[in-house]
Amino acid sequence: MVPFVGNQTPQPLSFVRADEAVAGWTADSKSIYIGDVSSTPVKVYVADLKTGQRRLHHQHAPGDLAGVAGVGSGRITPDGNFYLYTVGRTLSYLYVVEGLK
Repeated sequence: MVPFVGNQTPQPLSFVRADEAVAGWTADSKSIYIGDVSSTPVKVYVADLKTGQRRLHHQHAPGDLAGVAGVGSGRITPDGNFYLYTVGRTLSYLYVVEGLK
């Protein structure tokens, strides 16, 4: 956390792991949304800034996982009603050719 006023030094959020990303603030600014991208579907938690306690808010992933290389933690509105996320997908075609000489 980086303070906007004063000469305080930034403080790391010890409860946010390396494979997680902050996806947004809650409307009351007392908690943050954290996306855990270590598995699919991505789990998004609400974490209290003072205690670090978290609860599952939702999970997201595309309906079709074909070719999915990764799903992003995304962003979420402060009221928690809307969110978006990115998907890395690699699709290809396989052609079968017969009778070549």
